[in-house]
Amino acid sequence: MSASRFQIAARRALTARNVMTKRSDVAVNADVAKLDSLAKGDWKGLSIAEKQALYRHDYSVTRAEAGASTPGEKQFVIGGIFAVMAVSAVIFQGVRTLTGNPLPHTHSKEWTDATKEKLIAQNANPISGISSKQQK
Repeated sequence: MSASRFQIAARRALTARNVMTKRSDVAVNADVAKLDSLAKGDWKGLSIAEKQALYRHDYSVTRAEAGASTPGEKQFVIGGIFAVMAVSAVIFQGVRTLTGNPLPHTHSKEWTDATKEKLIAQNANPISGISSKQQK
């Protein structure tokens, strides 16, 4: 779907509006005045190019062009996400280091061994868990 957005934006790159903005202001004002006088008349007598120029004068950006991403936008967003994650990790480690709190006593080797023995004694998860025949 994003490829079609780029194709639409590429097709619209050389529209009447873009061509007019590359010329001097006097020429642009003359073209705008001509377009305004054409718009006041009968639209059935206008060519397709004139109708498109009138449309592009009134609505300079289409929905497809407005929604199309710019080159490098995806990389900018992904880079921003990784930057926020890196800053968060640094803050987390800094707070953890500065507080100096040791790990809880439940993370000790003795505690985990005692927990494992208690689960086996209680026959916890007998089918596929710690008390199953495969674990023994």
